[in-house]
Amino acid sequence: MIKQYMEDERLEMIWTLNRLGHSYQDIADVFNMPRATVYSLVKKRPLNWQTSWIKRGFVNKDLYEATYNAWCGLRQRCTNSNHKYYHRYGGRGIVFDSRWDKFDNFLLDMGIKPDSKLSLDRIDPDGNYEPDNCRWTDAKTQAVNKGKKKTKCFPGLIK
Repeated sequence: MIKQYMEDERLEMIWTLNRLGHSYQDIADVFNMPRATVYSLVKKRPLNWQTSWIKRGFVNKDLYEATYNAWCGLRQRCTNSNHKYYHRYGGRGIVFDSRWDKFDNFLLDMGIKPDSKLSLDRIDPDGNYEPDNCRWTDAKTQAVNKGKKKTKCFPGLIK
C-alpha cells in the first residue's frame, strides 16, 4: 500500500513538472530514469489526473473547481469582447499576467481558493491581474475597492 502511494506521488510530480514546461530530460535527471520512461509515463497520464488529489483529500473538489472558474472568468473579462463586463476590464486595458495563460501557473501563484465565500480581487482596481496585485477576498472588501469612474465631460456646461 505504501509503495503504491509513493508511486502515485512520483507520477503526480512527473506530470506536474511536465505541465509546468520542464523537458523530459530534466525530469528524467531528477528521478534518475531514462528519458523514454518519462515520455511514456507522461503520455499515459489520464486526462483527469488531478482528481486523485481530490480523492485522497489533498484538495477540496469544490474549491478546486471554484479556483478554476475564477481563472476562466478573469480570462474572459480581459479577452472576450462579447463578455458582458469586457468594457470594465479588457475594454479599458486590464490584462492578465502572461504566465496565467496556463491554469497551473495561476494555481501556483494564487493557490486554491481558501473559502467558497471569497473571490479574486485586484488590490489596485486599475491595475492588471498579476500575482502582486491579486488576492482572495470577501465581497465587503471587494465592494469598497472600486476603480476610478470615468465621467463624461461636457465642456459647454462648465463655467
